[in-house]
Amino acid sequence: MLSTESTAGKEPQEGLGEDLYGLASVQGPRPSHEDAHLVVESGALGMDAVSAFGVFDGFGGSEISTMLSKTVLEEVQEAMKEYKVNTEDPSGRHNAELIALSMRDGFLKLDEKMVDLEAESGSTLVMMLMTPTHLVIANVGDSRFMLSSKNGTSMFTTKDHKPTDEKEFARIVNTAGGFVEYGRVNGRLAVARAFGASYFKKDPSRGPLEQAVTPEPDLFIFERSDLHDFAILGSDGLWDVFSPHQIIGNVVPFIKPEPTRAAPDAKDDSEAFWAWFAANPTAARPSNLRNLNDVSMQLCVDSLNRGSTDNVTALIIKF
Repeated sequence: MLSTESTAGKEPQEGLGEDLYGLASVQGPRPSHEDAHLVVESGALGMDAVSAFGVFDGFGGSEISTMLSKTVLEEVQEAMKEYKVNTEDPSGRHNAELIALSMRDGFLKLDEKMVDLEAESGSTLVMMLMTPTHLVIANVGDSRFMLSSKNGTSMFTTKDHKPTDEKEFARIVNTAGGFVEYGRVNGRLAVARAFGASYFKKDPSRGPLEQAVTPEPDLFIFERSDLHDFAILGSDGLWDVFSPHQIIGNVVPFIKPEPTRAAPDAKDDSEAFWAWFAANPTAARPSNLRNLNDVSMQLCVDSLNRGSTDNVTALIIKF
């Protein structure tokens, strides 16, 4: 479905980008860390002006989540050839829609390869591709994307693909001939859409989108706006214990600079605020500020402290 709107180990893993993005991934009370992630600040899909961010929550092993992080962009880029995306200038809604269609086709092609491998493990996916003018979002499973506005509210949050959801339940039972028991597909899997998990995709009488579990993404396009503050991609270990409102409350106080006597008032002109600090590198930043890696890590740690029983990955992108 495409919607358009204008508006591994127990040691923590952290990202490097302090101004554009922050990343943290922590193993919870699980035998292994199966989350994976993807960050390409520029040059994604062979286009200098496109960035890519992704979180992949593996289950039954890390084979599929790792494979996604390493190969998903290649498959999308290959699919782009059919849609003739303007790689010289990917701006505009039309190109964003073509990129979204390429994501869908690339995902399906990659999942075919995973099923051919007979991989028992699987993975969810949540991704954001950022062009000069648009955000293209894809989700498969129960990892989530949230877009926050500068007025401190959630503008959009993806919807989990749960077997108990009315639409997913009907597809599993009526289209795939499966069943839902204890909130799980065929009594086993807690998500209705995922990559890999080949044991749910072996009915030879049905196509890839007619199996009990499918990799079909929900796709969303947003026109970039000055109202956008930040986006966050996270595994369900984060969202199981935080609501969107609580996420915003735990992020905004540490990324919205307070004015100092020397620097311009960030509420009036945030670009001037950061330009001033770039020109005065020895000046002390406001005490409330943290880099995005620290904020992401705090969310992961707080998730475990709140009782999350899963691995936790948080990826924050500041606009």
